[in-house]
Amino acid sequence: MLVRLDCALADWDASLLKSTVAGLTLFKRHLLTWKRVEADRIQIAAGEAADEISRLARKISIEGLKVEVAAEFEPEPHGEIVIDQRGDTLLDPKMVRRLTRQVRLLLEGSKGQCPKSLSLIDDRPAHYPPDEKSPYQVGVADDHDLQYVAGEQGDKKGEAHRLGLEVHLPDGQASPRRVSIGRHYWHRISSAQDTRPAQRKVLLATMKATDGIYARTNRRVSLLISRLLLPTPVTPNMVTVGTFFGSLAAGVLYAFGTYPAMLAGGFLAWFSSMLDGVDGELARAKFQQSDFGCWLEMVCDYLFYVFLFTGMGIGLYRSTGDIWWLGIGVESVAAVVLAFWVVALQRRRYGEEGEDVGEYGTAFQKRVEAEQDRSPMAFLARKLTFLATRAAMPYYIFFFTLLGLVKVLMGLVFLGTNVALVLAASVTRLFGRRTPKASRASDQPAP
Repeated sequence: MLVRLDCALADWDASLLKSTVAGLTLFKRHLLTWKRVEADRIQIAAGEAADEISRLARKISIEGLKVEVAAEFEPEPHGEIVIDQRGDTLLDPKMVRRLTRQVRLLLEGSKGQCPKSLSLIDDRPAHYPPDEKSPYQVGVADDHDLQYVAGEQGDKKGEAHRLGLEVHLPDGQASPRRVSIGRHYWHRISSAQDTRPAQRKVLLATMKATDGIYARTNRRVSLLISRLLLPTPVTPNMVTVGTFFGSLAAGVLYAFGTYPAMLAGGFLAWFSSMLDGVDGELARAKFQQSDFGCWLEMVCDYLFYVFLFTGMGIGLYRSTGDIWWLGIGVESVAAVVLAFWVVALQRRRYGEEGEDVGEYGTAFQKRVEAEQDRSPMAFLARKLTFLATRAAMPYYIFFFTLLGLVKVLMGLVFLGTNVALVLAASVTRLFGRRTPKASRASDQPAP
């Protein structure tokens, strides 16, 4: 797959090199986006700025990505997928990844009847407000994500605008097609003034399709923190380690056993859940995702429960003198550890099949949704999973602690951890060794 990036049409100095969006220049974002979808090479037409951009490309030097810079494009090669992109247009990496997946599926099933080209369009103008169409969900895919359309109109709301991304398919026979991008974001960058709304779009697109009401509430805080951290050298793994120490401190406060200390622990647990979204937002916004980071976050998430439930058990024992609370705490922690082991095994299998381990949670939820009508366990898992999420549980923990109902909370924890363990084991056994891949109905090319 060859990507041809047209940088000669724009003010390359202002839009490519000096305009920084979410901590990265637009030029580096282009390269990282295509590196993520495993493009073979990138040709850059830079006009009179060829020497300058060539030096910049060598300085950035992204491993595994071949970059060729010239004044103008070479002749289009025969028998190869070629993608032309405007150099002044910021594109959603998820949209690009989904598009390239659709193109490959289209070629595999075309039998020589694939279209000559695909053009990405949108009914929104180049500088549409970041929150338009779907507040706090600009880049989250929905049922209308990347749909093939006919004619010159994207939909009934207005004229379809070309994004500046054209895909030329080898040996195409059918008529060119147009693809409406749905909720995915894009933005023209012509000056430094365009970077602020563009950054807002990048941050909103870091949200997950599986975010519930609690996660969305937390995003209102975490996105603000992420925006402050984007221009700094703080990495997602640093934030993850910070939430680890926050969880540890919350558990220690609960272990004191007094109402003020437990209330402070509940508040710290709640605030730590706010920070929990920052590492993922930074990773997706700055292209710093890694398998290690995903596993580190998973371990720290489960340690959050271990620290908190251990602290509650010790605190209730110290305040009541009843050793029964220690037993409940130990058993609850054991259930959490076993559940971690079950989920970790399934997640490892998911990664071994070449999938992105960071998408395991979303893929697993989609599989549960697909199976819930046939399996009671899948149905229960679908209905109850949100209660045990890192985003939701701290709200309940703080609420019960505020009302002085830590004993009731500990009883619910004992029940909930064991139910979660049974559901995790049952659903995993239901799927066997099959990977819970996400539903890709929207990825399938139109007939």
